[in-house]
Amino acid sequence: MRGAVYRMTPGGSWPENPFLHQALVEAVDNLILPGASVVEAGAGYFLGLALSSKLRRVVAFDVKPELLADMIASAEASSSGRVFVTLDNMKDLDKSGVQVFIVNTDRGPVFAESARDMNDAEQVITFGRDMKALVSSHRNLSRAGFRLKRLLGFEPSPNRAEAMGLAEYDR
Repeated sequence: MRGAVYRMTPGGSWPENPFLHQALVEAVDNLILPGASVVEAGAGYFLGLALSSKLRRVVAFDVKPELLADMIASAEASSSGRVFVTLDNMKDLDKSGVQVFIVNTDRGPVFAESARDMNDAEQVITFGRDMKALVSSHRNLSRAGFRLKRLLGFEPSPNRAEAMGLAEYDR
């Protein structure tokens, strides 16, 4: 993950399966162009941090202060000056110049619905284990004028039942 250092609070929300995290990072890495500016909603998988060496700017936000503390510590330990962490809600975020919006739909409707506030985004990537949340996000994004470009489903470890879906949208 390109030199990223992860600092996690014991019992935090880090993915239990490291293969799943790696597969998710690789999948998202293949979808985002170098130099993009990214907003990551539901920052518990630390995708923005993992990909920050190829990105111009990452704004990561979540509603859990303890998770953001882990993200800040990880960004500092990784010497990543491109990752900015905030507890702001989506409506108050400065979204100017953002090309890509990454949403962890498992983190609840706040994140699944917040994509509607990404009027300037060229690309939205949603991911999660909860298929109902992915469907809800699809419905919200379709109403906001986005179209489904790619849908991926994967289970990177055959001896663990930990499947995940990932969808890519564009305008």
